[in-house]
Amino acid sequence: MRTTALAALATTLALVACTEASSVAPTDTPVFDVASPEVQWGAMETGTHSSAAVAKGFPCGVGPAGITTQSHATLSNSGKETLHCHGQMPAGTEPQKAVILRGVLCGLHFGGFTTNSKVEITPGGRVNLRCQTP
Repeated sequence: MRTTALAALATTLALVACTEASSVAPTDTPVFDVASPEVQWGAMETGTHSSAAVAKGFPCGVGPAGITTQSHATLSNSGKETLHCHGQMPAGTEPQKAVILRGVLCGLHFGGFTTNSKVEITPGGRVNLRCQTP
């Protein structure tokens, strides 16, 4: 279901990348295709909880860096979740300048999706994803 939801929003992600990217000159194009169905953001599985919880090391999609287990999610007693995932793009695919995306659809580890997100991709290819419930 997440794959279907993410694929359905591929066009939206492409628009977000074009309109929300910062620090990129208009003539620069990111090396990755955010509209590709292979580009996934956020937790790839749902954790279980009964109250506040912390999870680490679960599979997390970090777009052009693929799937990583460099992940951390916290869930407060009030139900607010924060997700952090980090990955590295393959050599030779890094952007020339930093890319920042906001509002990408992100799967939360403890369930649900959010667009309250920020992706930072460094010229060195480091991808940092942060998603949080509103």
